[in-house]
Amino acid sequence: ADNQFRELPEGFAEFTALKFLNLSRNLFTKFPMVVCRLTGLRELYIAHNKISTLPLALGAIEDLECLNASHNSLQFLPGTPFSALI
Repeated sequence: ADNQFRELPEGFAEFTALKFLNLSRNLFTKFPMVVCRLTGLRELYIAHNKISTLPLALGAIEDLECLNASHNSLQFLPGTPFSALI
């Protein structure tokens, strides 16, 4: 959190055993798609950025139990993969 990240490197996808990720308070304008390949993720915090949409591919993280994307510019929230999180 609070790192002024604008994107994540592709190599970040190698952290498949990661359970918790806090990307809050950065400078993301687009959701970092490499996160969708972190299949072991249980908690994702990506609040306080400037993201306008969450990708359907986020539904590939089957173990995701907690998603905090508050304080973004979300205009579209895909229904199916996220309905269990609401």
